[in-house]
Amino acid sequence: MKNIEINDSNIDKSVLINDYAIILKSEIAEKCSIGRFSKIAYSKFGTYSYIGDYTIVITTQVGKYTSISWGVTLGPEEHNYSLVTNHSFLYSTKTFKISEKIHYSPFKKKCTIGNDVWIGCNSTILRGVAIGDGAVIGANSLVTKDIPPYAIAVGSPANVIKYRFDGETINRLLKLKWWDLPELVIKNNIILFASEPTTEILTKLEKLIK
Repeated sequence: MKNIEINDSNIDKSVLINDYAIILKSEIAEKCSIGRFSKIAYSKFGTYSYIGDYTIVITTQVGKYTSISWGVTLGPEEHNYSLVTNHSFLYSTKTFKISEKIHYSPFKKKCTIGNDVWIGCNSTILRGVAIGDGAVIGANSLVTKDIPPYAIAVGSPANVIKYRFDGETINRLLKLKWWDLPELVIKNNIILFASEPTTEILTKLEKLIK
């Protein structure tokens, strides 16, 4: 029942790939999870990141420990509507079964998704957009511009409505880069990660880094 298609990709053996997933020319790090009927192409995933069912990821860099829900689209192809036609035959040789030079690339600009990002279901992140570390994208959002670290953005088009923490806390978390810690260190100190980032908790986390 699996029917999984993997082409020219570097995938760690610990990655969980669910039914009917397609992975094309991508790099998937250890402990990642790929949902059913999802597609990843020309992309790179960091450790412990995952995508839900029916999610499409194209030419996108995804950081570590990032949570991407179901029905999400990252980096959809762009049509050039300033030309005589915006039809895909301008960049696809399959339409007329010809081998002429493709006139433009619909995937030229890369998407960048940071570490510890949460993207809600049925959201779309347009090509060329960067989502900062720790950011949250609400469900059903259309993200057309960069979102800062630890911001919460919702809507269509998405706008920042608030930040997860105050400026000082965000700066300390960004310096911590806790997602780069060894897995065992995180596991042995999981109570710290399940706590609000008070001054005391942040100080303890900073000691782990040192």
